[in-house]
Amino acid sequence: MTRAASVAATATLVHDYTMDDVERIAWSAAHRLRAPVLTLEDGHEAAWHGVVEHLYGSEDCPHFHDLMNSAVAAVAAEIRAHHQNHGVNADTGEVRPAFHKYWLPVMVPFADFTDTLVERMALPQVLGLLTDTEYEAIAALAAHGSGRAAAAALGINDKAFYERVRKARAKAVAAWFDAEAPAPRSTVRADGEVQCRAGHARSEHGYLTGSGDAQRWRCRACVNAAERRRWARSR
Repeated sequence: MTRAASVAATATLVHDYTMDDVERIAWSAAHRLRAPVLTLEDGHEAAWHGVVEHLYGSEDCPHFHDLMNSAVAAVAAEIRAHHQNHGVNADTGEVRPAFHKYWLPVMVPFADFTDTLVERMALPQVLGLLTDTEYEAIAALAAHGSGRAAAAALGINDKAFYERVRKARAKAVAAWFDAEAPAPRSTVRADGEVQCRAGHARSEHGYLTGSGDAQRWRCRACVNAAERRRWARSR
């Protein structure tokens, strides 16, 4: 044991708790409440301050569990503050529209109307390439929210419905990208880093949704960009 470690383990701060006790509680809380928006070190720092404030603010010796609860609460407050500062709804993980309304001109000072214009001009052209049955399948899916419900509404079985959707998607992708090749869902760089189709590193922007077999990766940067486009189209 080093001299510094020995001092941390034996030197009493207050109420018979040592610096080593504070560190153990802080690290435990940081590991317990991991979040993509907060590094382990930032979580530890928030938890450490929560423990120290509780420790020095108590007249009587606080219980270990009370200190742990204060540490966890401090980490949770830090996560909530990050979400609030970035306009993220803590319940859904989506960016609030009001955040875009205020910050979009600042975040994207050179943004113009071209993305919205291109999408609104291209979409009717792409849909015009579909057959009547393919278009009906896409419209039914949008209206009913699930493939099974859409198939039932059209009076066809699931296999026939998904075949129409597959053909419609193939035509849409080919027309939308034209001479370009559509980007893959994810790529792996030479250094082993996994990226989304837009090139955002999974380690920095990725987070998991769903559970079990339905679990999949999502890119927070792409989700936020989609929210900005959706907000711009609704103006």
